[in-house]
Amino acid sequence: MNGIVFDQFKDFPNKWRLVTVRYRVDSKEIRMIYANEKAWNGLKKLKPFYENGAAFGKVAFIAEEDPAFISSLSPSGVKRFQLMIKDSKKYARTDGWGYALFNEEGGLFKEDMKVKTMACVACHRAVPERDFIFSRPVKLGIGATSLVNKQNNGNKVVEFSQIKNSKLPFSLKSEMKNK
Repeated sequence: MNGIVFDQFKDFPNKWRLVTVRYRVDSKEIRMIYANEKAWNGLKKLKPFYENGAAFGKVAFIAEEDPAFISSLSPSGVKRFQLMIKDSKKYARTDGWGYALFNEEGGLFKEDMKVKTMACVACHRAVPERDFIFSRPVKLGIGATSLVNKQNNGNKVVEFSQIKNSKLPFSLKSEMKNK
């Protein structure tokens, strides 16, 4: 997808640094986000800028209740893999980032890749001050605080909801072609 081949990155969970874990309420997914060395170096800056070659990988798991501990959710199977690769020239139209989504087997989804790409871009445009990256490394240790708490002062928050196709603006309807 977008020139990104899954086989070139399939071992990212074993080779890259774990940055953070997120739970998406709308999709009920537990997501583990990883960064290669270039991306990690960008993350360490309070006003990040990522050099070409920086890459993030995400593993999205289906979240299910643990029958032995019902007040918790645990990952129960991979739902998808996601990659973001920085190349300011190759991906100039998408703010310097290439996006790729792969199913649990590393294959492409059947949906229109252009539509999927633009959905990724639209979401990540909510954080241009972070060079379009949501993730922040979790600080560990006694007295550590999250970078998220220090950097969300007054920034916009993205919320997701489902709406009927008939409620969409005409321009978006024609672009989506009833998908």
